[in-house]
Amino acid sequence: MIDSTVKQGVEVMLKEAIPDLAGVYDVTDHSEGESPFFTG
Repeated sequence: MIDSTVKQGVEVMLKEAIPDLAGVYDVTDHSEGESPFFTG
């Protein structure tokens, strides 16, 4: 589901703001637990 959010939401907005942007990729290791993107 996160890949869909990144591709259809975040990437579209960023490409509009930064035309030279090639793409946006989720590099979060989702196997690291329930909230792998939070630190602290």
